[in-house]
Order: sequence, then C-alpha cells, then structure tokens
Amino acid sequence: MLFRLCQHFQFILATGAAIAAYVGFGLYGPTQYLIPPPEPEEEKKEIVPTAPITSISILKDSGAAAGNPDYDPDVAQVPKGNNIEWTNDDTVAHTATSSADGGDTFNSNSIAPGEKYLLDTSKLKDGTYEYTCLFHPWMTASIVYGGSAPAAPAAPETAISILKDSATQGNPDYEPDTTQITKGNVIVWTNNDAAMHTVTSADSKSFDSSTIEAGKTFRLDTSKLDLGKYDYACSFHPWMSASFELVDSSGQRLADGATATDPNSVPSKETESTPAPVEEKPVEVPAETPAETPVESTESASTEAVTVEIAAGAVSDTNCADKCYNPSVAKIPVGGTITWKNADNASHTATETNSKFDTSLLTAGAEYSQTFSEAGTFDYMCTLHPWMKGQVIVG
Repeated sequence: MLFRLCQHFQFILATGAAIAAYVGFGLYGPTQYLIPPPEPEEEKKEIVPTAPITSISILKDSGAAAGNPDYDPDVAQVPKGNNIEWTNDDTVAHTATSSADGGDTFNSNSIAPGEKYLLDTSKLKDGTYEYTCLFHPWMTASIVYGGSAPAAPAAPETAISILKDSATQGNPDYEPDTTQITKGNVIVWTNNDAAMHTVTSADSKSFDSSTIEAGKTFRLDTSKLDLGKYDYACSFHPWMSASFELVDSSGQRLADGATATDPNSVPSKETESTPAPVEEKPVEVPAETPAETPVESTESASTEAVTVEIAAGAVSDTNCADKCYNPSVAKIPVGGTITWKNADNASHTATETNSKFDTSLLTAGAEYSQTFSEAGTFDYMCTLHPWMKGQVIVG
C-alpha cells in the first residue's frame, strides 16, 4: 500500500515538472536559452589620413588684384609622406589646381571661404608641382614634394612705414616717400599710425592692400609686376601719396618720367646708339612783325555747370602745367556745379589745398561733381601727381 502511494507521488511530481517545462519553453521559446545572441555589427568609420600635414594658406585679398600675395608659402617644401592642406583665408572662392596637366594630378575644385582642401600625397612622385587658381589665374605657386629640390631662398624685403599721424593732411606719410626696388623683392608696408590706411596703386589695378589696420602690415611680391615707376596713395586719405621705382638686377628702368601703368611707356633706349646731332642752320627772320598765333584759352566762361576734364597722359606729363585739368580755371556762379571727369588711364584726385573739397580717388573714366554754395577762389591739385594744378572761381 505504502509502495503504491510513493509511486503515485513520484508520478505527480514528474507530471508537474513536465507541465512546467512545457509552459516555460512554450511561452518564451528555447531561442534565448539555447541559441547565442548575434554579435553586434561594427560601425563603419570614415578613413581619415593620419599622415603629418603641410599647411598652405590662401591669403586674404589674393584674388583682388594681380601682384597681391596669394599662397603662403609660395614654394612649399613637403617632406615625403606628408599630406598637404590648403585653407582659404580669403573672402572669395579659390582652387588649387596642378598647372602642367590642368588638374589631372590634383584639383581641389572650389574651396569656399574658410574651407579646407586636403591632398593625399601617397600617389605623388618626388618632384616639383606648380599649381594655380582656376578662378584667378595670376595666382600661382608650387610644392616641392619629397625634398628633391632645394628650398627657394626667401626674397629680400624692403620696409616702408606708414607714419604716425599721417592721416592729418600735410604731415609726413610714407617713409621712404620714394625708393628704388629690385624686381622680385617683397615690399612690406607697416601701419604705424592709429588710423586705418591703404596702399593703392594710382591705376587701382596693379596692387591694392585694402584696409591696413593699425599695427598691421601689407606685403607685395614684386616678381609679377612690370618694370617702371608706381605711384600710390591711401584711398581713405588721398593726400597721402608716395612712389617706388621697380628695376631689374642690372638697374634697367623705364624712360625718365614714364610710369609702369602708362600704356605709352617704353623701356629706356639710352643703351642704343644715338645718332650724331644735326647742326642747326640759322633761320632768317623776316623784317615784318609776324601775326600773333592765337593761344587756346584755358579759362572757362562763367556758367551754371562746368565739366573739367583730367587730360589723357597727365599721369606722366610733368610739364602739362595748366593743361592737366581742362579748363584749368573754371568759373561758376554761387550755386553752380563743377564735374571732374577722368579721361586719363590712371587714377587722379582734385583736392583743394585747404580741404574745401576733395574728389577722392577718381579711377579712369570716373566722375565727381561738387556744388559750390559760397563765393571764392579755390586752388586745387592732384595729390598723386602734384604737378597737376587747377582753380575754381565762384562768384
């Protein structure tokens, strides 16, 4: 009897265990117990070159005018294995495009202001690679990869100071005021004044520093400029003017009085053979008094509005005297208007000696009008070319 009870009890236990197992595996399934969980997939990471970087800056205002500093360094020495990174520090887009093959070796495409371009050099061979900006083709530079070529020597520098208090008319401004520079040298202007200034060529195209803040500098690489004399001024204070003459290493220069921005300027021919002077024969003067040759008037009649033309060639004609401004003496009534029109190919100003009026910098073809509300005689001149003088008579 007791034996049957034990068997019956064992059967009940076995049945309960079976039911529990069935319920457990049936509800939750055996997978999470019997099959190992899948391993998590590895995240795909972007491969970033880890090689050292040689940095090149695309300089501010490099696209503004030919001759402005563009890539720094201009000749970059890149150790083998280094990658190259260009940073656009200008306010307009640029490229870094290999010159020899039109970008087949490398081409950054457009680099927006503030953006960078990284060149993986793993496929470059040792050598020198010249490159340019497709948007501003006067911007050129080169990289020397692998150290196969010696580093280019630094160009000699010529320092010019923008003097303290030069913003006040009549004060000394640029020091030196005139100087001779060998082509290829770098000119460095330093603003030692508390006010902002510029260094702007008379033709407004050869070079323009834009704003030079107090304590800052402007560097001009002269290797891309033509030989000749360059007049320049401050766009903010046009009475500040100076010049430099660019010559080659042998001292070759343009003919006296010619400027590099004058299309009629030609190299000096002093080295060519000069024909022997021809002996002048005396000319007999007739006894009667010859009729007087009429002289062209350089004075205007008084009218409500007068246009004064800045004569073509005035930039280089230091003897133009009263013909630099035409008419040189302009008469208008009180309330009348004078309009200055620049017919020359260089920039000029019409600046009254006591600051009563000032046209500021007039580029080729530009105009400026001034209405006079008080009577008087006003003498004026071009601050860039002080031999140019004129006069306004109001009344």
